[in-house]
Amino acid sequence: MGYSEKKWVKREGCDCFKCHEVEITVECKEEKKHHDCRQEEKHDCSEKKSDCDKCKGPKDKVEFQNDEQDFKNERVKERSQEILEVTFDKLCFGDKVWLSGVVGFDNDNNFAVDVKLTITKRVGNGIKKTILTQKFEIDKEGHDDLTQVPFAKVDTILSEQKNVTYTVRVELEDHNSYDGLFLEGLSTLTALRVG
Repeated sequence: MGYSEKKWVKREGCDCFKCHEVEITVECKEEKKHHDCRQEEKHDCSEKKSDCDKCKGPKDKVEFQNDEQDFKNERVKERSQEILEVTFDKLCFGDKVWLSGVVGFDNDNNFAVDVKLTITKRVGNGIKKTILTQKFEIDKEGHDDLTQVPFAKVDTILSEQKNVTYTVRVELEDHNSYDGLFLEGLSTLTALRVG
């Protein structure tokens, strides 16, 4: 007559929640001398997540990317201009990416300027998709025309994605107004991936 014994062990090199405790059933013959035992693993993390970094070994639950540009009275040259960008090599299902930052402006026109700030997302070589749009007005020269505009967005990842690029772009509503609009001071884009 034999017996069954259950043991819980952590799979080495894996931190996915199913592998924290792997149930192993050990069935042995009545005679303990022979050590003729059979082991069955209840979970094989390679079934569904074989390509996921979380199952290939220890990986940080948080990843940080940032871009910053210190503009020194740089004229906005085009109606639409990309100014900040960050890239993640890989995002997994369930990750959240928190994007935040500021963009500095100086308006030397004698009229207010309407500006649109957008964040676009591109996966691999795909098409850029707008995930945030905010519009604001910069006062004319001498009336709070030197300003920094903050922005923030959380992107929830619904599938595994590779080479994901987030880009901050400024667009002018009136193409005639960019002659006297400048990027001024430190502009930043901070991206925090939480797994």
